[in-house]
Amino acid sequence: MKISCESVRYEIDVMYKSISENKTHCCSEVLSATSEISNVSEIIEERVNFVWKINKWSSIGSNKTSIFQPCCSPHLTTTGSGHYPSEWFFELRSTSGYLSLVLCKCEIGNNVCKNTILTQSHNSYLQPIKCQFKIVDQDGNPLLEADGAPPSYYVEELSLQNRVWHMENDQNLRSTSPDVSEHSHWLNFTNLEELFENRNGYICNNAINFEINFKIPYFHVSGENKSLRQVFYGKCQEALDKLKVINQELLVDNVAGMFLSVENSDFSINSEDLSFPVHKHIILSRCRKLYNVLTSRVADKYAQLRQHTDPILTTSALVSEVDPCVLKSLIEFIYKGSFSACKGLNNLIQLLKESKYYGLQTLKDLCFLEIIGHVVVANVASIILLAESYGAHESIKSYLYAFCQEHQKELNGKSLLKRWEHDKFRKMFYKHISSVKTKHQKNATICTRIK
Repeated sequence: MKISCESVRYEIDVMYKSISENKTHCCSEVLSATSEISNVSEIIEERVNFVWKINKWSSIGSNKTSIFQPCCSPHLTTTGSGHYPSEWFFELRSTSGYLSLVLCKCEIGNNVCKNTILTQSHNSYLQPIKCQFKIVDQDGNPLLEADGAPPSYYVEELSLQNRVWHMENDQNLRSTSPDVSEHSHWLNFTNLEELFENRNGYICNNAINFEINFKIPYFHVSGENKSLRQVFYGKCQEALDKLKVINQELLVDNVAGMFLSVENSDFSINSEDLSFPVHKHIILSRCRKLYNVLTSRVADKYAQLRQHTDPILTTSALVSEVDPCVLKSLIEFIYKGSFSACKGLNNLIQLLKESKYYGLQTLKDLCFLEIIGHVVVANVASIILLAESYGAHESIKSYLYAFCQEHQKELNGKSLLKRWEHDKFRKMFYKHISSVKTKHQKNATICTRIK
């Protein structure tokens, strides 16, 4: 059964698309929403915790784009008594280093105020909705807490470890959202980057959690609470999903922009006469094994130096066993999810071996996609063995098998066989071709149909 190389290319393109779409996977953090429900008289008070975990390498600074971007406001339209609608929504905004949170209740019409169900005991329902902003470290210890209060009791500023955080109402709320009533509440935190000063402008420790707690009160209407909660959570989760996509894109751009940047670099990887500045927290988060190799070499070097305490000598590591071009491509993949420096077949094979050693599956797949572009009759046998040894994707193996079928006469030619020095190698090759033919019989049928 003869297979066309071009027909197999379809599967390879599908695999490449899958790899490209998942490049942001390792640059994303978990966004989660949990809830804690408590009964207060006849009013149900929903407490919803939205947690944003900022990546270890996220850039925080007034001259950089914050990962908090204008978020599409989720809306919930409820009917408290079955007749009078009201609307709840929240927004996150960030401009010029300001992080602003707004949680609003927009009442439609004046009839709500005349609702007979709104007795004196339910006055809290008409008060500005309270919200809490809290920043915690990796162990859950609070770094900053601020409770929202009605404007008349508004806190003007909050001191945290000699840093001043200003809190104020946004006067532009009505102009940007004309339908919002007075029942709205803003918390603004200025100079967010000050929290991370003395950390070189980046979060070098474990992820910092930005936890926003919303208290959502509404009437306990028999038979409606469950559906209302489900609608509200669904709308909030929709907004969180959109924010997650925004965060992923921004994080990928931020990390990619730091490739070979000496700004805030705290380590260097040396190879022969070249030195590549890196950021330890990025290396650690993307490839722990490489981080362990580098730190162990630093420890060995430090032990040899004994009493020598020059910090410059303990912030670099020599990687002499890898070609500089290959090492640069490895670092580039860690930052960008792709590589461009490595082009030759020998360098690609070496990069492939490094990807397996460091457990970088996506890099390994990308290497094979580049390697098959160098396949010719003279090297197809060795590349097939390489694909089998390093666990290439089935589409790659099918492509190589299709290539062998299309060039069967050349492969059986005596002149080519003489180039393969050892008879043992020839036997391994033909045995491998036989096993590949059996293993990929199903793939061959599919590819033939595609053609």
